[in-house]
Amino acid sequence: MIALMSFTGVDQTTPVTGFATAEGSSTAPSVTVVSAADDLVVDFGGTDAEETVAPGADQTERFEVTGAKVLNNWSSTQAGAASVVMDHTLGTTAKWTLV
Repeated sequence: MIALMSFTGVDQTTPVTGFATAEGSSTAPSVTVVSAADDLVVDFGGTDAEETVAPGADQTERFEVTGAKVLNNWSSTQAGAASVVMDHTLGTTAKWTLV
């Protein structure tokens, strides 16, 4: 899976200030990211199953790719804060990874 997203107004000196990953097997993929008030947190996720994915309440879904028979990929964004939880809801239990 390759995904490209374009953003404007990015700090060219320090464009990435935090990074976190998580993986598991459940209906609730989640990762906590350290960020700041003026940041934009971006996540990318994937499952090993063809499932629907709903982003958390404060997140904006950027894309979701389904129908690959054994794979689902998605991305969302959320306004930064000291600690941001990027969470999603899957249609059924599946192995997942979030970056």
